[in-house]
Amino acid sequence: MNNDNIKKVAKQYLEKGWGVIPINFFKATTEDGKIKKQFKFLPTYKEYHQKKIAPEAVDQIWNGYNGVAITTGEISGISVIDVDWKDLPEIKDLPETFTVETYKGYHFYYRYNSEVKTINETFIIGDREFNVDQKNNGGIVFAEPSRYELPNGDIAEYKIVKNLPLAEFSTEWLKNIYKKYKPEKINGEGEIVKRDFGEIIYGVSQGERNDAAASLVGMFMSYLPKDKWEDYAWPLLRVCNTQNTPPLPEQEIRNTFNSIAENETKKQESLSGEIKWTPSASLLELLNKKFPEKKWLVENIFQRGTINQISAPPQQWKTWLTQHMAICIATGEKVFGQFPTDKQSVMIINEEDPESDVRERLSFLLGEAKNLPIYIHADKGIKLEEEITTKLLKEAKEKNIGFIIFDSLSVIHNADENSAKEMNIVFEQMKKFTREGITVLFTNHHRKKRYNGKDDIQEQTRGSTVINAVPSGHITCEEKIQDGNTFIIIRQAKLKGAKKINPFSVRVESSTGKIDFKFEGEHDESLDAATKLKNEIYEIIIKSDIWLGILDLKEITGKSKSLISKQIKILSNGKQIQYKTRASLIQENKKIPQREKPSGQEYLYFKIEEPIEEPIEGPIKETNKELAEEDNKDFHDTS
Repeated sequence: MNNDNIKKVAKQYLEKGWGVIPINFFKATTEDGKIKKQFKFLPTYKEYHQKKIAPEAVDQIWNGYNGVAITTGEISGISVIDVDWKDLPEIKDLPETFTVETYKGYHFYYRYNSEVKTINETFIIGDREFNVDQKNNGGIVFAEPSRYELPNGDIAEYKIVKNLPLAEFSTEWLKNIYKKYKPEKINGEGEIVKRDFGEIIYGVSQGERNDAAASLVGMFMSYLPKDKWEDYAWPLLRVCNTQNTPPLPEQEIRNTFNSIAENETKKQESLSGEIKWTPSASLLELLNKKFPEKKWLVENIFQRGTINQISAPPQQWKTWLTQHMAICIATGEKVFGQFPTDKQSVMIINEEDPESDVRERLSFLLGEAKNLPIYIHADKGIKLEEEITTKLLKEAKEKNIGFIIFDSLSVIHNADENSAKEMNIVFEQMKKFTREGITVLFTNHHRKKRYNGKDDIQEQTRGSTVINAVPSGHITCEEKIQDGNTFIIIRQAKLKGAKKINPFSVRVESSTGKIDFKFEGEHDESLDAATKLKNEIYEIIIKSDIWLGILDLKEITGKSKSLISKQIKILSNGKQIQYKTRASLIQENKKIPQREKPSGQEYLYFKIEEPIEEPIEGPIKETNKELAEEDNKDFHDTS
């Protein structure tokens, strides 16, 4: 859908005096045999029930949105009847007006009527169900040119089929629908009424029995403790059912009772952290128990059906690597061109980035559009809570998902990350996926500073120790720049299923419109301290947007001026960095650090935009007499 066209139409609706709201449609899902639209409004959409978006703001607000919705009620001067069955015979009785065709029915727009009540009702004709909604103040209708993908890949559209002036709202039409299809909901004054629990317990007619049973079960369970449900709630439901005309089969109401009891139990367990108790297994039972052969999702990195973690500080390629793995697993290709994968469908849940960023990364990794079994939830506000987990698990089963990525851990829950109890509840939600054989990978951030100076890579992750205890596999990633090339050092912090592999290096290969990751081999962790410091200083300088001095590098690295100046000397002589005096940089109007007592002769350092020659590896043999004399003092140390 052309975003410019959506903006143009949104402005046209505003010219009509109608309020509009941006909306994003996603591929629809199937739940209980019914198609369910998936969409997300602008986060601040509720304020536009009270005021209209300014026409000049449309271009900016609609960036990244693929649809438009119209607010109903007084703000737009419209009241809408939404019928989801195109062949409903009574449609012909509605006054002709502005009409939009939907996938299943029509939206009929009428002049605003303050007496119109918001109603959503299901009716039955024979074995056919249909819904009628009345939308007024606080309501929303989707509008042309919005469209969305159906589960089978077809496209459903909202299309104006009658561009007529608004007619007067007919309050009698829906009353006639009730009289014909739900006469029990019309009172003596001919008004539509809703039944309360006091009426339901005395019985309802066919078409209302299942809804009434569900309402009664929910009410009974909300008032009774769990251990009384069977003794009190179930007998009460059976008695109420005998009042229905005709009563439902007992097995049918038992199924309703069991279903609601199961959902209520899960809800309570998620709040308390309680899990279902099972007896312990004897030693012989455990030894004789048949387990499936150990299988790898990514060989020697992630085992099938386990929870795993990839952690690093920000901007260290975590999300890029997870999406690279997603593509490799979806295609059955080797991760980094080195580690075999078990081909599976993949679901990515990214709550850190907008959908446009996820798309951009995947486009770079793929190079060209491909139809792969990868399904994405991006920036939807998903949290690992009972209701959402159940929906995700259901969708995962429908799409045959074998690998699910949560990016990142910190934004997919509302728990206190430093509380072991609360994080255990979060991981219990994750385990619901692994119990179904789905492998889970989540990303996690490191603390801003090393914890108590420790180098244990697991100790560097933020939050409770539970976060490191639960995962079966844990890898970290760290960017390294060497000779102008970018590498990612992968270290295996944990692997329960096998012996950990040695750290290895991955080269980032970048070309026009394409990014790839290639295995380079084992990474030598035995570099001497001087070389490590040189590499650290080099990385700091090339990532800095201002010129830095030895004093700045001392503050950043925590090393002495003497050690820093020796490595600066190597980098400068090797023409890997450039240097100038503070005085010359002031004349050139360059960005430099401030000092309390600045010296114009202080040397400052910066990256070389265009390398003068190939970087020189290792220490430089000095041939210049003057430079050699400086071996006994700090190089360029005039600070």
